[in-house]
Amino acid sequence: MFKAKLTDRATQVRFLRFVISGLTVMGVQTGGLAVLSRWWNSTLAFIGSYCLAVLVHYSLNRFWALQSNRTDVLRQAGEYGLTVLMSFLLNFTFFQMGIHLFGLSPVWASLVTNPPTTILVFLILNFRVFRA
Repeated sequence: MFKAKLTDRATQVRFLRFVISGLTVMGVQTGGLAVLSRWWNSTLAFIGSYCLAVLVHYSLNRFWALQSNRTDVLRQAGEYGLTVLMSFLLNFTFFQMGIHLFGLSPVWASLVTNPPTTILVFLILNFRVFRA
């Protein structure tokens, strides 16, 4: 059943839109991080750029990529918030590992952290939070 849901045409279109919005968000976060890193330490710059990216992410997904027929908007917002918190904790952990364990620059560490969490977030948002 899960395989059928992943190969269904509507899910494929939603995934493509999610990827496009995700790439946009990654650009916003990476660009924000590059700019904020000039004035703030890498941790504060990451958090600031992440907050900006979340605003763009929610807007693109709620109104374009993963349009939803749900009417329980407050519950949906809460579920989105929990998903963002989980995503942030994973991203931040991987970001710190990239810098401290692998010696990456903050921008490269941010770029490396996005793909694994993006897949998990898509599954949660598509099949739970913004389900069609």
